[in-house]
Amino acid sequence: MDELSISAAAAEAPSADCLVVDGNAWTFSALSERVGSAIQALRAAGVEDGDRVALAPRADLDSIVWLYALFELGCPAVLIHPRLTEREQTAIFDAASPAHVIRARSPEAAVPLRSSGPIPADRTLAVVYTSGTGRAPRGAMLSRRAFAASEAAHAANLGWHPDDRWLLGMPPAHVGGLSILTRCLIARRCVVLKEGPFDAADTLEIMERDGVTLLSVVPTMLRRLLANEDPFWRPSRALRAVLVGGAAFPDALRRRATSRGIPVLATYGCTEACSQVATQSPTQSGQPGSGAPLPGIEVRIE
Repeated sequence: MDELSISAAAAEAPSADCLVVDGNAWTFSALSERVGSAIQALRAAGVEDGDRVALAPRADLDSIVWLYALFELGCPAVLIHPRLTEREQTAIFDAASPAHVIRARSPEAAVPLRSSGPIPADRTLAVVYTSGTGRAPRGAMLSRRAFAASEAAHAANLGWHPDDRWLLGMPPAHVGGLSILTRCLIARRCVVLKEGPFDAADTLEIMERDGVTLLSVVPTMLRRLLANEDPFWRPSRALRAVLVGGAAFPDALRRRATSRGIPVLATYGCTEACSQVATQSPTQSGQPGSGAPLPGIEVRIE
């Protein structure tokens, strides 16, 4: 079965929770039917297997449905970050030359979805643009095989628990957000959506209500989570890892989080590597550094 296929996931684990939105859970079976309707709409618009399709995905239901539909069709998704200016978006369109652009909401109808057959592992799953540090952003063409390898490396380090739920609070246009979706789809685990701009109080409420076990944040987000609570927030027993990356992780912030019992794991990654490159193991929580390179990854320091 294709690991990055919602129809395969629905056949394998139909009643398992796939997505939680506003406290409401979608099973793999139910979401696959919504994706089936989106695929019908794409076909009607002239999208063919393998076409590049551009969209600006957010952490919302519509974006996830469109992305899973493109995964199912084997159409490379050209990801436009929602905060890019019109000029920056135009530059990406000129460089990537997508055949189609998704600007509408996903259809709400339910259509039975059948797998269209295996898709080559070396086909591009997404074109994801780098942060552009020191130069203009460049599109990294990331294959289905690369995302599968990234999930395997994550699983080797942190493992999966049957009840894992990973909070998605960043746009899937960023590789950190997209890789949460791909990892959980491959592992047949649940994603919890935090829609809209980051808000510490809302995030903590969702984590408690929806039983979040895994969280990915940048240091600024962690700092705001720690500053928000009165009385001080203590994580629930369900929360087993908070991956902190995207910027330098100050030792003072690390110590502060650890003193609250928050299982922080420093991680270093890059777009070209499908997110994580080096990540601390659970036994290293709160310690200095970013951990060792994950399995299958080589690092050279120059």
